[in-house]
Amino acid sequence: MTEDLLEEQSEVLAKLGTSAEGAHLRARMQSACLLSDMESFKAANPGCSLEDFVRWYSPRDYVEEEAAAADEAGATVPRGELSARMKIPGNMWAEAWETARSVPARRQKRLFDDTKEAEKNTRAPTPKWVRTQESVEDIPSVKTAIQQATSHASKQLRHPSPDHKKLEEVISQLVAVETVIARARSLKAKFGIGKAEAGEDSDDLENGAVRGRSRE
Repeated sequence: MTEDLLEEQSEVLAKLGTSAEGAHLRARMQSACLLSDMESFKAANPGCSLEDFVRWYSPRDYVEEEAAAADEAGATVPRGELSARMKIPGNMWAEAWETARSVPARRQKRLFDDTKEAEKNTRAPTPKWVRTQESVEDIPSVKTAIQQATSHASKQLRHPSPDHKKLEEVISQLVAVETVIARARSLKAKFGIGKAEAGEDSDDLENGAVRGRSRE
């Protein structure tokens, strides 16, 4: 999962607030993974119960008794019950268990669609991290490189079947931009140049970082 996607999800969850309704919605959004695991468990263990799942998935929510029982085959079976929080009316786990079907993991819809997210990221004119770094460093060559990469990517993505080799070149351009920024920051730190300084010394360091990249 990309950093941008994680940040977007965090923003959505934060906007739900701290109210009871917001907390409920937030729990619902975060329960997709739990539901998927429940469906896989049901498929692998026909006839299982919520207690069986909780004992395997979250042992601390299953309180075992000291005395164990034996099944028909003579095997020892732990005895116990769900924890207090699992018995709360309207418990998300109980509701999810009732909703969960018996579906093997290989037949489930993917929780993270890597293809969809990759397409969304490549269609974005400028990745969020690049915009942030550009504004912080304010390096002219970086701005130029980003504009060129954006132009090349836009031309390719207008076609139904973009040239993957040329898209890889765009990615290489962005990697080069990140390298220049990292070197500029490193030089600033080594020579004690602060963010507030905008003199010739700072410009010389940034130009040195760019020249270092161009020699590779």
